[in-house]
Amino acid sequence: MNQTKATPSRLLALALSVGAVAAICLIGTPGAAQYEPPPAEVIATLVPVYHEGHATYWYNGYWHYRDGRGAWAYYHEEPVYLREWRGHNAFVWHHYGRR
Repeated sequence: MNQTKATPSRLLALALSVGAVAAICLIGTPGAAQYEPPPAEVIATLVPVYHEGHATYWYNGYWHYRDGRGAWAYYHEEPVYLREWRGHNAFVWHHYGRR
């Protein structure tokens, strides 16, 4: 029978391979649908609509607002009040930088 001995170079190659696979598995890749808040230059040109005690902004198909901690959030489903407001004030929702 032929027995092969584990040489230092084989052990090193195995350790590097296992380490590479582990690193690939542990790295958090960003999802394609991550939330991106509206840019500051867009917010500066939008007219806010006040709803539930905070200013909301219609941008990119969603109503965006700052939560209680100052981070941006958005309504996953458009509230009735904001949908009706947008329906009656359609000329205001776009910002001035786009045509």
